[in-house]
Amino acid sequence: YLGPELDTISFSMTLSAFLGVGPWREITKLRKMARKGHVHRLVIGGKVYGSHKWVIEKCSIEMRRFDGQGRLMEAEAKLTLKEYPKR
Repeated sequence: YLGPELDTISFSMTLSAFLGVGPWREITKLRKMARKGHVHRLVIGGKVYGSHKWVIEKCSIEMRRFDGQGRLMEAEAKLTLKEYPKR
């Protein structure tokens, strides 16, 4: 027995200037975490999800809304995370 398999989780997030979020800034952070394999706790609604940290396995961005000057106002980030156990 090698133990339980690592968990994965997939979800979408709306990144919207109308909700007080800078979409470009958050997209940049997500891409950096994905490319560098940064490991973080997953916090949803102020509560830590899972017993281990997580790494971004897949990240895709859909740019949805722009203002009259062409600035990104809203985007959707689709993420797949994989559990990263302590070693």
